Amino acid sequence: MMRLGLILSFGLSAFLMSCALFEPREPEPPSQSGSNFEPPYSAETVISNLKNAIAAKNLDNYIACFSGALPTQRGLTFVPSAPARAQYSSELSSWDREKERAYMQNLISHTSSNAFSSLSLVPKSFAITTDSVVYNYTYTFTFHHDARVISDSTARGELWFTLGQDNTGLWSIYRWLDYPLTPTSTITTWSSFKGGFSTH
Repeated sequence: MMRLGLILSFGLSAFLMSCALFEPREPEPPSQSGSNFEPPYSAETVISNLKNAIAAKNLDNYIACFSGALPTQRGLTFVPSAPARAQYSSELSSWDREKERAYMQNLISHTSSNAFSSLSLVPKSFAITTDSVVYNYTYTFTFHHDARVISDSTARGELWFTLGQDNTGLWSIYRWLDYPLTPTSTITTWSSFKGGFSTH
């Protein structure tokens, strides 16, 4: 009788365990290597997403920060720094969202997953218009790479981002102006990365 009870007890336990296989699991904690992309319901979130995408070398999250994906959105306009425009006149002309994607894709392809990359922004000013927000920053853009097209791995300068909302309420960057830190500065600007990696 005792043996029969043990068999029944074991069988019941096995049955209950098998049923538990079909129960929903507790959600796993998010990985530290996650994308850190937040729905851009504010202009500030776009800037945060941009910095996170660069640090993670996440192409999809990077390009999602820019306008022009939908016909209802404004196209992306980029005005390069004067020194870079002189050096990469053909590469930087008629810049759009697809060129933005291609340049970043090329840059990512010339780096390893554990190589350092970051964007540091120091606010200078901001302005709010009826339908846009304009941020002015000095920046340090760092991307360690193995390409020969540009020897520097860091760019510094001053930029202006103009952001707007689409008809779904999401924000994105639709205008980007890049300048050297000073009119006579010879420090590599972000525009040179765009020009150098637009075709490599």
